Amino acid sequence: MIGWKVFYHSVLLLFWNRNAAVRIFWPMIVTTLLVNYLSYERLVEDLVDGSTRGIWFGLAFWLIEVFVSIWVAIAWHRYILLEEEGNLLPNFYGRSFLEYFGAFLLVGLASSLLGFLVFMATTFSSILIGSAMYSFLPESLIALPTFLAMLWTTSRLSPVFPAVALGQKTTLREAWRVTSKVKGSIVLILPLFYLLSFGLGYGIVTVVPPVSSLLAGLVAASAQCIWAMVGISILTSIYGVVVEGREV
Repeated sequence: MIGWKVFYHSVLLLFWNRNAAVRIFWPMIVTTLLVNYLSYERLVEDLVDGSTRGIWFGLAFWLIEVFVSIWVAIAWHRYILLEEEGNLLPNFYGRSFLEYFGAFLLVGLASSLLGFLVFMATTFSSILIGSAMYSFLPESLIALPTFLAMLWTTSRLSPVFPAVALGQKTTLREAWRVTSKVKGSIVLILPLFYLLSFGLGYGIVTVVPPVSSLLAGLVAASAQCIWAMVGISILTSIYGVVVEGREV
């Protein structure tokens, strides 16, 4: 039940501290909405002109979003775990930011490697059971094992993120060791987080696009912010439970 409690508690943290959440996460919300709008405008122009400059703009926008997301994530970790109050703009910690970005790359590499191995195993399984049977499976179901493997790896290594946000030294090996005592409980968080992602995405795809593609993009950006805020809150809660021994 720890997995459900962590997920539920993470969502409640955002609700209980909604004023602080708005104050901390507003740069990410504004950036995501603005980037989504500018990306839409750039895509329309590129389709008309036949240009490929949108690729570079997309990369630049992605880096901006990563920068802002790490900035506010550190602020949220410190607010919940240290009760550190901020100003209109969240406090920026340069060294913690660089270490957080490095951890982001390392954890992303580790989860991607495991996801690739699971994907290859799934593909090999399709050969064994027959391509005809495999073709009847929905694409989302085929990708589900890979998606869950990547989320599970990220969850197991997640204590490294709040740790560097608090200025503490840790390693991926240590993070993996600490979460070994709750590795089964962490698995429960994954389907809940997946259902949240699927629910937001499915609702947007089925309801908004017939009205306006631009509106759909902005709504999708809003859903992306909710998804990111819950994810950051989950990272904070996992650290508080498995490292600091807090009750949820």
